[in-house]
Amino acid sequence: MRSCRDITALVSQGLDKQLSLGERLAIGEHVMMCSRCRNFKSQSQFIRKAALGYTEQRKVNVAKASVVLIRLRPLQSNKLGTTADEPI
Repeated sequence: MRSCRDITALVSQGLDKQLSLGERLAIGEHVMMCSRCRNFKSQSQFIRKAALGYTEQRKVNVAKASVVLIRLRPLQSNKLGTTADEPI
């Protein structure tokens, strides 16, 4: 059986890349018997999902802000009273 240090390293690697069948089986076998590694795996997966959700929400907010700015652009005027799309 692999050590907790090995298993936590594999769990971390598994967040970023596809692990081999042997590595996934080693994790599964270990976490059945080790509550600390089971908690580490669960918490790592939770943090990963939360971070991905945050970045996706941020992309949506940036896209919405861009649409608003594009719609407002013709309404903005410069010092000469022309709209942003008109030449000076």
